[in-house]
Amino acid sequence: MPQIPFVHPPLNEEIDSKRFDGRRKGIQGHRNSCYLDSTLFAMFSFTSVFDSILMRPYDQLNNDEGVLAMEVQRILREEIVNPLRKDVFTPAQNVMHLRETMYHLDVKLTSEEMDPQEFLEMLFSRVLHLEEFLSLSSGESDFFHQVLCKGDAERLPTVQELFEESLREQKLKLKSVPSPVLILQMPRSGNKFKMFKGILPNLSIDITDLIDDIPRMCIICGALATNECPDCYGNFNTNENRQESGGSRTPLGSRAFSTAFCGDCVVRVHLRAERRSHMQKIIQIEYSFNPEDYFPTPSNPYIPPKSNGVPTPLSSPNYSPASAYFPPERISSYGLPTPPNHNSSFHVSPYTNGNPPLFLTTSSKSIPRVTMELFAVICIETSHFVSFVKCGKDRKAGWAFFDSMADRMDNIDGSGQNIPQVKYLSHMGTWLDHLERDSTFLPGSLDTVTPELKRLLSDPYICLYYSPSSAMYC
Repeated sequence: MPQIPFVHPPLNEEIDSKRFDGRRKGIQGHRNSCYLDSTLFAMFSFTSVFDSILMRPYDQLNNDEGVLAMEVQRILREEIVNPLRKDVFTPAQNVMHLRETMYHLDVKLTSEEMDPQEFLEMLFSRVLHLEEFLSLSSGESDFFHQVLCKGDAERLPTVQELFEESLREQKLKLKSVPSPVLILQMPRSGNKFKMFKGILPNLSIDITDLIDDIPRMCIICGALATNECPDCYGNFNTNENRQESGGSRTPLGSRAFSTAFCGDCVVRVHLRAERRSHMQKIIQIEYSFNPEDYFPTPSNPYIPPKSNGVPTPLSSPNYSPASAYFPPERISSYGLPTPPNHNSSFHVSPYTNGNPPLFLTTSSKSIPRVTMELFAVICIETSHFVSFVKCGKDRKAGWAFFDSMADRMDNIDGSGQNIPQVKYLSHMGTWLDHLERDSTFLPGSLDTVTPELKRLLSDPYICLYYSPSSAMYC
């Protein structure tokens, strides 16, 4: 019977906070290894999301590929991850062993600077032969998503906004929930030029309306959405994504949420003059599942009629698709059969009033929102990489800031070594939560915030998100 490899559990905020805070902690840097040190620390220090790659078998690979995969896996597990988690320190020679083992794949590995994405692509694809984490509607798959969008030097967007804008710009959707992680590479032009004043990493991102073929609900009435209007992106007010009168929008939740409509609401919303042109671009959502699995069986099922492929209203002006799903008393109490008021910029619906979506209390099953949690951010300033890693599972948990070359000690003979440092930031989760819920907390200049928060907001390069179900220890 084969022996199961031992992997030490990740560091824990409550148990290890005093142990991991300080100098000579983390992974020691050596010969331009900061890109690799910060990436490995982000992947393995406080989370088990990547632990499966430390234990998966490679019996099916041919001799050369299998030997390389097993050796790299062993070095990662026994020489880097276990010492990091057990002793909170991995010496530079252990990381150099990994670099030398992979040297034949790229001669830059042992001495020159590399991009974290370049290294991870090599590790995941050419060495460990993993399946891509991300599948797109175009039929392509990858380990990362390169965020592509227009830059604005005065703007401080959220990761949620940039990810949605990138997919919209490329007319793409996710085919499924990324597994085990979603790795987002933020837009930059080289190592020095940044496309935005800063970027706010959301502690969680909502990807429900970015995935093909999952249940979505109408932004207006809460019924099952059957139509999508790309031009209505961000146009509607919700509790999760509200627009204040002063124009300061809370960056919490998905703006893509406002693109989903049932067959009746999509027509009523687009009766307004400035939205009529949207009708040319409305897409009918086709589900592979049975809607009755998510809603009670209606006595009079509503099937939107079509005119040139576009749903049109039923003959009765008081008809609402909600009548197919909700009891009459619930409908009358919210006035759903009455056409919505389009005289204001944002329609106030039962969902946006602060009441729960109606189907949550009347349907046989609720339609959950699909979210992913932020667990690490790799930052770059000029050509130096550092990482911020979330230390716990709670939304407001503390974070650790890691720099593998925070200091250096030189010897008389000219030799020396880098001194790594981990700094425990107990309030970072609270700060990010406040900023995500209300961007007015953020001053006009990032120079007035703490150095660590400024660095996180100014220089995020790679953001790593995971679904809690993908972690091995929960």
